[in-house]
Amino acid sequence: MDVTPLSDSSDMHAPSHCEKLFSSDFCQEFIGAFVRSAAGVIAGVKPAAVYSFKITSRCSSCVLRACPVAQYRSMMCDFAYEVELFGIKILPISPVSTRVHFLVYRADQVERIISDVQTQEFLRERGFMPSSWQRVIRDFRARLTRYHCGLSQKYPHEIGVILGYPLEDVKGFISGGRETCRGPWRAYGNVEAARVRFKRLATAEQAFRTRFSQGESLFALLQSAGDTNVSAA
Repeated sequence: MDVTPLSDSSDMHAPSHCEKLFSSDFCQEFIGAFVRSAAGVIAGVKPAAVYSFKITSRCSSCVLRACPVAQYRSMMCDFAYEVELFGIKILPISPVSTRVHFLVYRADQVERIISDVQTQEFLRERGFMPSSWQRVIRDFRARLTRYHCGLSQKYPHEIGVILGYPLEDVKGFISGGRETCRGPWRAYGNVEAARVRFKRLATAEQAFRTRFSQGESLFALLQSAGDTNVSAA
């Protein structure tokens, strides 16, 4: 259940013709929020992430300046299609209104996590049907959507397993155990091991955020996924 970088393989990179993707037609604030919130997923060191984006009627960073909700819907569909070329799936888990919530994940990493027998047993005990990783994603998306729509007061904390948290930490949080340390998530096991995981994730995320803030394109970041030693631009 450890969070490990993707291997350096050719299927991690989109074809060269994709270099023209992510043009100025996309909301730059939207892209910025994606990089800041899903940096670990982009870098390949985190299987999934959840985040939200606030839609504004006017955006100083965009060419269009004014983006109605319908424009955002169209843009998000195009954006989702293009990042999927790099192995990343982005799904809305709330209505497209003033604030939209998203689930972002790498299918190969989620599949690897769900294939673990202990994880399957845990999810089954929590009411999920782990017959396939796709089914688990659908279950999480449905539960998250119900939560964000106000149809359920219960947040599916089990999602920690696909966010890259060790199973013992997810179980410890849900059961109200005594945490041993805290970082991007609460740990309930070995402190030293947890801090190593926290540092590895934080280092990779910060590197990708810094590169983006210094002018590197989202395309370049996605192309270098798995290479967490690439220095900032």
